[in-house]
Amino acid sequence: MDCKPAQDRYNRGERDLKQRPEGSCTACAVPPGPAVIGSTRNDERRDRPKRFLLSYCLLCVAPFLLLGILVANISREAIEKELLNAAEVALDESWRSIATLTEEARQRALSVANSAAVQGRLQALAEEEDPEARQAHFRALNDVLEQFPSSAGYLRVHMVLTSDREDERELALPMVSVRPSDCQEDWYRKAADAPNGFHWSLWSGSGAALRQSKMIYSARNWTDLVGMVVVDVNPEELRGIAVSQTRSANRLYLVDGDGAIIYPYYNYDKIPEDILTAPAGVYQVGDKQLLVRRMAGTGWNLIKIVALSELKGRTEQIQITIITVAALFLCLSVAAAVYFSMHISGPLSRLAQKMRKARAGELAPVEGGPQKGEVGELYQSFNYMIDHLNVQIERTYISQINEKDAELRALQAQINPHFLYNTLDSINWLALRCRAYDISEMVVALSDMLRLSLNKGKNTILLQDELRQVDSYITLQKVRYSNRFSVRYEVEEGARGRRIIKMLLQPIVENAIVHGFEDIESGGMIVIGVTRGEGLLHFSVRNNGALIDLEKAAQRLGGAAEPEGSPGGYGIRNVNERIKGTYGAQYGIRYAIRDGMTAAEFSIPEEVGEHD
Repeated sequence: MDCKPAQDRYNRGERDLKQRPEGSCTACAVPPGPAVIGSTRNDERRDRPKRFLLSYCLLCVAPFLLLGILVANISREAIEKELLNAAEVALDESWRSIATLTEEARQRALSVANSAAVQGRLQALAEEEDPEARQAHFRALNDVLEQFPSSAGYLRVHMVLTSDREDERELALPMVSVRPSDCQEDWYRKAADAPNGFHWSLWSGSGAALRQSKMIYSARNWTDLVGMVVVDVNPEELRGIAVSQTRSANRLYLVDGDGAIIYPYYNYDKIPEDILTAPAGVYQVGDKQLLVRRMAGTGWNLIKIVALSELKGRTEQIQITIITVAALFLCLSVAAAVYFSMHISGPLSRLAQKMRKARAGELAPVEGGPQKGEVGELYQSFNYMIDHLNVQIERTYISQINEKDAELRALQAQINPHFLYNTLDSINWLALRCRAYDISEMVVALSDMLRLSLNKGKNTILLQDELRQVDSYITLQKVRYSNRFSVRYEVEEGARGRRIIKMLLQPIVENAIVHGFEDIESGGMIVIGVTRGEGLLHFSVRNNGALIDLEKAAQRLGGAAEPEGSPGGYGIRNVNERIKGTYGAQYGIRYAIRDGMTAAEFSIPEEVGEHD
């Protein structure tokens, strides 16, 4: 902190006072008479309590009130931020819980619809005309459905079939119900009119439920509809989700695509109809903020209410506390100032002088002074404040030094790779000067491989750069293995510009070289293939070396321990885990024998890349 300008002004003022004739006034150099001096001093004594009281109020009470207003405003902003953050966290948790619930219902419906046993019974019903045989098929279908696992009572899976036979509609089966072919129930019509999708609706038959309905196509002829699978979700499960994330007046609403409130059955907060179906966002309605989140796949809205009245109540309580403390402090200050003004004006003057110096930048504690009473407390408080400010300044200074050190370390971390590149470049030029072209080729390959592996700290890379990195690695390995093998690339047009996570192919190629060509002298071949299809990139790395043990390969990919001294397995397992962690558990590496060659294959979603 630079205090020199203020200190210079203070020194100049002190020199002016010393140079002024003793007893002179500020207007002229003529000394006043004794009567004038006595009158002035008496006036000063009479005005001293008033000036002390006024100064005390200005220096202590007014700053306290301003600080209270500032604290109230800061507290309001902090409380509002806290409420909104808590509401967003609760909304996210509720969204994930409901999304998990709906996805579980969807998977249950698909498992039933795709079951071979269910398809067989439905096909038999479609082909059977005999009434007794049809009823036997209905019961057999019911038995098949009862074998599917339950979900602790909150999901109920059953089937709905159509028939115009009265005896079949009267069948009382727990897992199969029969409706007339011209059934007009809303939930049924929605699913029948759009048979390719999953449809959600409120259902209030034998008990309130959220009903998911999906038409089933015949496995023999995918144009024939053979029935409907229905999953009923117990609303109490939604209530449990809502209650776990609801606090005070901040309710959670679940609204379907038509604006009907699924939970909590009544619009307690008078949410306008246009917001019930509004897109995701934050809306202000009166003294409430509404956080709206759209549920993908269902068309539902999840709405979280944030009651600003709670914020108002908290801030009003803070303001009342501040005003009360300020009023009490003012009363005590006036009483103390009137009673003790004559005894503490001197120490207060010293303290005021120290305060002026502190305001000018001289943060030094008061030496000596009273140790007891209100003035003593002021001295102690001032000294504590000065010490605290000095500590804070020191902390800030140290923090700035640490930030500079962190920036320097980050710069060094960026410089080190460049130092390595420059060193390799120097080695390359030295090799060229000595006409050691094979060494030059290896250094260039190693430099390219290092640069592409680091990839400026990014986790994804263009496929063409990944292939360059693999090619650099193969160049190094050909020298090590004395050109025992060759490489062929079969990359489909347009695939090179796609973006993938880096270091996918090199560990697989390394595994092929180490395990495939260790015992051969020549004639090895590696074929790296990349094709596109159905929104995916399909990779294969084949080699004509020693055939892999498929069972052991599957065990290692699954996490089995590697035999001691076995190379390459950890890298393959690491790539497999990275693929699953990045793109999903349904993706991963698999080994196969193709045309007498060991093939490592995997697929990942296709992503359009951007050139850096």
